[in-house]
Amino acid sequence: MKVLRDFSSVSAILLFLIILVGCTSPSPAGYRTYSLEEGAGHLSFKHPSRIPVKTVQLGEDGNYTMIDLAGPISQTDRTRTRIWITITNNPDSPPDIQLYLQSGLGVAESLTDYRFMDRSKLTVAGEAAEQIIYTNTVHRSDYESRMLHLKPFAVINRQIYLMHGNTLWTISLTASERAYYDELPDFDHMLATFTFLD
Repeated sequence: MKVLRDFSSVSAILLFLIILVGCTSPSPAGYRTYSLEEGAGHLSFKHPSRIPVKTVQLGEDGNYTMIDLAGPISQTDRTRTRIWITITNNPDSPPDIQLYLQSGLGVAESLTDYRFMDRSKLTVAGEAAEQIIYTNTVHRSDYESRMLHLKPFAVINRQIYLMHGNTLWTISLTASERAYYDELPDFDHMLATFTFLD
């Protein structure tokens, strides 16, 4: 009888620990610091190790930079989280942030199954910013459709526009609708650690 009582106590403790672990949010870990001190704008931020910097394009005239971060391709549905940072600089005539934002909305409205979700203001690295969030459907490649029998899928896009001096910055997150809300804490951590180096 004592053995049975001890077993029940151990089982209750194990069940409590399993529930506790299941309800605890994972702590942010596995970040890398990325810094760039050439091109149109100089910056530093922390990004998840699982979403590395894939390419950096520097415009020949030094007035444009694009940084592309790409997560791993999902084994279940071949989707992938992408983060882009674009920097546009025109010393003679600063870019018009509202024009770029309206242009971004115009492009979004032309996408398949476009649905507006939010437009709001925020602050990034001490600068006033504005963001748009929308969803649309992404079509598969011929290979994915015909050979793998994968269907089109919905993505959520979050685009942030801000000015720093005469430079326009756009920071964008695109993720499948299924993964988007799981990616937000890491994206928000990236924004919280974003720093201008000039």
